[in-house]
Amino acid sequence: MIEILLFILGWIISGVLGWVMGTMVDYVFYNAQKIEWKVIPLSCLLGPITIIICFRSLLDHYLDKRKKKRIPKNLKECFIFLNDLLSEEDKKKAIDDPEFGIKVHHSLGRTLRNDWYLWRGGKLKDYFNGLGIHHTDDMTGIIFTSYHRHLNNEDIRLYEQVHFYIDYWEKENVEDEEKEYSKILERNIDPYANYTHRILLKTDKCNWCMDKKATITDGTYVYCSEECKSLFIQNALDARS
Repeated sequence: MIEILLFILGWIISGVLGWVMGTMVDYVFYNAQKIEWKVIPLSCLLGPITIIICFRSLLDHYLDKRKKKRIPKNLKECFIFLNDLLSEEDKKKAIDDPEFGIKVHHSLGRTLRNDWYLWRGGKLKDYFNGLGIHHTDDMTGIIFTSYHRHLNNEDIRLYEQVHFYIDYWEKENVEDEEKEYSKILERNIDPYANYTHRILLKTDKCNWCMDKKATITDGTYVYCSEECKSLFIQNALDARS
């Protein structure tokens, strides 16, 4: 019995050790800034296999280093990398065609998303996250658009691009929530029972008395009682007339 317990303990310890080694490898070699605490239970389950995975990651890094594959940390470094990466013919296309990024989205764009660890995480991804960009397709879109303007000696208008994508996703999220609310109504589900849904919930307090906790909604505003709801609607109608 003791031997079995010692074996299980050793298995778990080796898993934790593999997780620590993997975290250090990600931080030192791949510029990962976020510690994946949620992976610890899986590491304990895999035991010494995590150490093998860690050494495999080190081997990949060694091979990447031999290929001189590095990762840019910001937009300026992306331009330098693309200058070295693209052929003269591709550079000419990038100069002449404002939609160059759209046309290479599923080819060169996919390569950059994988090789620059925009999916996995790193300093370049952190750079874009700091700007408010979280979708990897948007990241490469900004890179290619900015590169085209850079080659043409134009202002890249970075924050204009950033706000375009932020506004786009905010609109998409609102539309998705409106569609979800419509489905609730179509299924004849009482929306009052679902008032905590984000699109319905403007505040935890009644929108009329602004005192008591809201418990019902009309789909846009929330109220603490039917009386407050009626008063709010009547006031709105009076204001329009």
